Formats: sequence, C-alpha cells, structure tokens
Amino acid sequence: MKSKSIEKTVAQGLKKADYKSPEKTLRDVLATVKAFTGLGYNVDKFVFDNGDEHLLAHVKGTIPISYKSNTYNIPVCFWLPRDYPKYAAMGFIQPTADMQIKASPNVDQNGRIQLPYLLDWSYPDSNLVELIQLCILIFSKAPPVFSKSKSNRNQGAVVNLPSPSSTSNGLSRQTSVQEAEASPCQNGREKPNPEDELKDEHIRISLISCVSDKIRSRLSEEFQKTVAECQSLHHTNKDLLDGQENIAEIVKNIESRSSDLESALQDLRQQKIDLAAKEKQLSEIDLNTLNRDEIVEPVAPEHAPLVSAYATDGAIEDALFSLLQAYQNGKLDCQTYLKKVRQLSRKQFQQRYILSQKRAQQSRSSSESQLGRYFDRSCSTASNPP
Repeated sequence: MKSKSIEKTVAQGLKKADYKSPEKTLRDVLATVKAFTGLGYNVDKFVFDNGDEHLLAHVKGTIPISYKSNTYNIPVCFWLPRDYPKYAAMGFIQPTADMQIKASPNVDQNGRIQLPYLLDWSYPDSNLVELIQLCILIFSKAPPVFSKSKSNRNQGAVVNLPSPSSTSNGLSRQTSVQEAEASPCQNGREKPNPEDELKDEHIRISLISCVSDKIRSRLSEEFQKTVAECQSLHHTNKDLLDGQENIAEIVKNIESRSSDLESALQDLRQQKIDLAAKEKQLSEIDLNTLNRDEIVEPVAPEHAPLVSAYATDGAIEDALFSLLQAYQNGKLDCQTYLKKVRQLSRKQFQQRYILSQKRAQQSRSSSESQLGRYFDRSCSTASNPP
C-alpha cells in the first residue's frame, strides 16, 4: 500500500510539472527511492542561472559513503528536467550549517556535481540509479564536504568530515582528515599524500566510464551501419534474382525466335531451289511452239469459263485503249471509232456478266459446303455425346 501511495504521489507530481516522458521518469524515480532509502521525492520550483523558474521534480536526501572504515551521509539533491530522461539530471551537494563544500573536479564551489557520466548521458544506457551509485563510489574516495572541529575552528588547520552515522552505542565519531593540510614530513620521513591517490583513482574511474560509453556508442553505430548494409545487400540480391528471371525469360524468347527464324530460312532455301528449277524449266521452253492459251491453266475444270471471261475482259480493255490512242492520233475517224467501241463494249458487258454469275455461283457453293460441314459436325456431336 505504501509503494502504491508513493507511486500515485510521484505520478501526480510529474503530471503537475508537465513532464514530456512521465512514465519513464516515474520508473526511474521509483527505482531510485527504492534503492536508496535515504532519498525522498518532491516537486518544487527550480531557479535556473538566467533567472527562469520552473516546477521540477527532484530526489532529495542523503546517500551513504564509506571513508576510512566509517560511514557518512552526504546530503544531495538531484533535479530532473522536463525532458528527462532525454537530458541528464542536475545533481547538487546541499551541505548543512556545520558543513562546507570541498571543491574538486567532480563538485564545483556551488555544489554542482560535474561527472563525465553526466556529459555522456545517453538514455536508456544512463539512468538516475547508476548516477547515484557512481557518486557514492567517487565520494567514498574524495568526500565533497568537510566540517571544522570546534577546538580548531579559529585556527582552521584541521579539517574534518561531517559526523558519521551513529554507532551501535548511540555515540557519534569524527574522523580527522588532515592529510591535505598536515606537514608532508612526519618522524623524519615523507608521508604519502592520500588525496593524490584518490584523485588518480577518480581519474581512472572517470576514464573507464568515458571509454565504456564511447565504445558502447561506437558499437551501436557500427551495429546500425551493419544492419543497414545487410538490408541493402538483401535488396540488391532480390533485384539480382528478379533480373535473373527476366534475363532467363528474354533468353527463352530469343531461342524461340531463333528457332522460328531457322525454320523460315529453311523454307526460303527450299523455295529458292524450287524457283531455280522453275526458271530452268522455263528457259528450256521454245516460245515459238508455245501455246499461249495453255500457259495459264485453271485448277479445276469449272474455273475455265471464269478464266476465259476474265482474260477476254482484259483484252477488250486493252483494245479500247488502243482505239482511243488511234482516234486521238488521227488514224481513225469518229464514225469508225464509235462503231468499234460499241461492238467491244457489248462484248465486254457479256464477259463481265459471265464473271459475276460464276462468282456468285462459287460463293453459293462455298456457303453450302460450309453449312454441310457444320451440319455434319453437329450431327456427329449429337450421336456421340461426351
């Protein structure tokens, strides 16, 4: 019931603050509050450097760090912009009245947390829980705050961390951190500076985080590039297969046409041979002994009148043309020309009448023949049903 109440409260606050991705933000906030019991959730006004005020959600409280075998609670506050998780959270150290911020590459004078992790923020690879875990790791090496002891507050020489968490007997302890301000030599020998070691360790952790993010980003780019290349190759392969089918169809058509062309060439060669034989046969004929009426022979005997009438009609046409030429040249007088024209025209009319009658008779015979074949086929179908 408590978790549902918290979830409802967070959801209402995000809706009130008009977040662009309320579901993702809600999931990160709930995971953070669940992972770190010292943190709580709230919505309040945030003032930016340019003076603008926006209603933003924030996770505020303390995170535990372990320094020199003691546990300390560091007060922090992480503000979530409206575009979260697209843009990184804004982390701040919020010291109490007896604490003072210790500036470092990770925390500026105003308490703003500055980590490479925030600069390389990339959702969903980056989230609020991982950010706080990294802060705990780095602050355990180099605490971001310190407090002055009451006995040495006027001297300012001894610097102490804030009081650690209460021990089992209810008492509090203070661990003095004097390495940065103490004398570099003690008991006649040089004492190593732990701050340098912590700084090197912090640099190493930051570098590892940066390199990991860069490698992850590069791998993602290479993966997307490889996927795009594979898709391009797939489309190219598909186009090649389609082209192969088209080429096979074209080759098949070419082979078919080549076969038809070869058959036509063979027929042409045969006709050429037959034509040469006919030409040789014609060259051997004596034109003086040739009967011109026998040159054109009808295929069937009933076609003989039709051929004769057609030939006579053509001859009369030539005769009329010759008479006209003779009349125009003055070789025939008008009376003789008209007499011959009347005689030939009467004979031409008779021949054309014969042609029309023969053609009509052949047309009727062809129609009757087709009708008879159709009737025979119909009778055959009726007598032999399928």
